[in-house]
Amino acid sequence: PLGGSAPVEIAFTGYANEPTTTYYTWDFASNNKFTNSTIIASITDKNARYTFSQAGKFYARLTVANSKNSCIDSTQVFEIEVTESQLKVPNAFSPNGDDKNDIFLVAYKSIVKFNGWIFNRYGNQVFTWSDPSKGWDGKIGGKYVIPGVYFYVIEAEGSEGKQWKLKGDINVFSER
Repeated sequence: PLGGSAPVEIAFTGYANEPTTTYYTWDFASNNKFTNSTIIASITDKNARYTFSQAGKFYARLTVANSKNSCIDSTQVFEIEVTESQLKVPNAFSPNGDDKNDIFLVAYKSIVKFNGWIFNRYGNQVFTWSDPSKGWDGKIGGKYVIPGVYFYVIEAEGSEGKQWKLKGDINVFSER
């Protein structure tokens, strides 16, 4: 199956009877009927790249034609499924350099906007990040933090428009 976590860019390659085929049109639609009201994009090229930035089911189809438009054919319809947003936050990690659970990372799908902050027990911000694929290595100024409880605040937006506002504690363990 085609798809993934939004935004997901998918490359499509057209194969047809060449040199007879002159025109290639990739249509992307919100349903498999491909009516004018459901087509969300058309790309007139043999190869197409399209980024699906919302959650849901989408459909792609290639139509080819000769130079006189007297011989037209379409491919099967391809279904693309883009997952709804998900965001899960761990409550502990151990930044001790053993390559096991060394980075505080969130698990996410179809998140299009993200901001996160980590605070110490006194309310001082110790880390901030805006890319959910990145995380905190448990260091401040290049040095590991003191083991204990820290706090996170995360604000995010899913591809379907869902607003995420999460907060909680992180237990930092270390055996150095």
